[in-house]
Amino acid sequence: MLTPNHSMTTWYEATAKRGNLRPALSGAIEADVCVIGGGLAGLTTALELSRRGVPVVLLEANRLAWAASGRNGGFVSNGFAAGNGEIENRVGRQASRALYELSRLGTEYVRREIAEGEPAIKMGEGWLGALRHDGGSAKDDEAGAAMRWYGQEKQALSVAETRALLVSERYFQSSLDPTAFHIHPLRYALMLAAKLETAGGRIFENSAAISVSRNGTRHVVRTADGAVTAAHVVYCVSSLDRTIHRAEDPIAVQQRRGEAFHSGAVGLMAGAAEGRVDDLAFLKPLLLACRQGNDGGGRRHARLARPCNRPGGEIEQGHFSPGGGGDGSVQRR
Repeated sequence: MLTPNHSMTTWYEATAKRGNLRPALSGAIEADVCVIGGGLAGLTTALELSRRGVPVVLLEANRLAWAASGRNGGFVSNGFAAGNGEIENRVGRQASRALYELSRLGTEYVRREIAEGEPAIKMGEGWLGALRHDGGSAKDDEAGAAMRWYGQEKQALSVAETRALLVSERYFQSSLDPTAFHIHPLRYALMLAAKLETAGGRIFENSAAISVSRNGTRHVVRTADGAVTAAHVVYCVSSLDRTIHRAEDPIAVQQRRGEAFHSGAVGLMAGAAEGRVDDLAFLKPLLLACRQGNDGGGRRHARLARPCNRPGGEIEQGHFSPGGGGDGSVQRR
């Protein structure tokens, strides 16, 4: 496992109120579901299950939203990091469009949770993706394809319009996504945690899962000082963690066998988008993880995106990593 040098002295921590440290797991407890990982994916999964009356225990190795979920750019938008073109090449246009429609549910899920919980978590509306080189008609083509194939509203701006908006000569053409918005990611995660506890879910911090084993038809998740026996285990750990994935569990096996995970996820999502699956709630955590879990060390965009871990950094689909060139993303206030 790679060990990033995380600090509690960040802007995110300074502008959020964590409250008291939640207790570490001690002793043996039981639940229907044990969620490993207290980031956006884990918190959302546990919250949705708790809302449906499922007894849930969530284990977090450090503090909630300790890694990428609590210190990312906070942009919320439709689509995936891989981009529509790449996804079309992998699964075809029909499935790509189905996936995109489901990503809209993820975007609106975040918007709705914030509106109903703590509106001040939303910090701005709109996302401007500006080129740092002359792209000719690229942004016009992008906006046209987005509307034609995906029904996504985007406004293409000329060089003059872009520079007037940004008050800078550094950028060229740009595209504005008016459906995107900007949030404080750590405050959003903490709000999800509060909702989870209100719904009856149990959260344990400083409770790293060190092993997962079978006990008949159930699973036992062990920490340093306790154990959770559960019928189901959901892995929502950081992309930097390669240890707990090695547990011999069907979910972990599918995660290691990327093709099996990828084809299964696409099939389920496409079926749901076409009305063959009634309850889409189980997809929301995957959508959120696919689009939001990113940091400087590696993006957690499930299997629909390539990692962003080149030494010099890169620009990819409007998400900025220091050191690269190409598109820059600017939040419009």
